[in-house]
Amino acid sequence: MFNWQVLLIFAKFKCFFFVWYRVSIIRDLDGQIGSLNVTNPIVLLIIANIYALDENYEAALKVLHSVDVASLLESSALAIQMYLKLDRHDLAKKELKRLTDTDEDAIITQLAMAWVYMATVNEIFFKFEDAKNFLKFNWIHFKIGRKIAGCLFHISRTGR
Repeated sequence: MFNWQVLLIFAKFKCFFFVWYRVSIIRDLDGQIGSLNVTNPIVLLIIANIYALDENYEAALKVLHSVDVASLLESSALAIQMYLKLDRHDLAKKELKRLTDTDEDAIITQLAMAWVYMATVNEIFFKFEDAKNFLKFNWIHFKIGRKIAGCLFHISRTGR
């Protein structure tokens, strides 16, 4: 498959909003992907983008695993996005490590680093919110229980 053929498939996929047409493009691409012997990383990146737009993240990752990070940093950045979509923060951090080892100063590396850190901070924030709500709920019960215990003690001592 040549570069222009993949670009044509990508353009058709982006332009046509009919679901049946997009499904036929994906079906054709699935049929051709097994027999492709593509070494051009840009072609593989475009194919992975088509799968990502179809929300088939596993297939996109399978295509991206055959691309070397040193040849195309964008493939690793797209893999990080796919891992974050799948809520696999551990694999996203591992891929980010590979990306920063390759070129730490590249803009795409800095952007991917921001994606991973934002996803990690959101995860920590939601865990903190859950813990805060849990503690607040239990603290209210503790206060009510303490007041009830005080009332029962008072009733038992005074008889009223």
